[in-house]
Amino acid sequence: MLFHGKALEIYTAAYQNIQNIDENEDLEVFRSSLYPPDYQSRLDIVRANSKSPLQRTGSLKSSLRTAQNERLLL
Repeated sequence: MLFHGKALEIYTAAYQNIQNIDENEDLEVFRSSLYPPDYQSRLDIVRANSKSPLQRTGSLKSSLRTAQNERLLL
């Protein structure tokens, strides 16, 4: 009986906690955590400071050519 009484207390507390949930507030908190206010500015900074894969490949090829040309001059 003690086990069943304790289980009933726990289930009652869980039910009351579930009834107190404000779904709209929780959804708003979740959405604001997905997209922080400065998300767009961070993305712009990353885009400004990085090159696309094609640009990196091109710059790598040109630096290799420069190194090969320097070797030929020596």
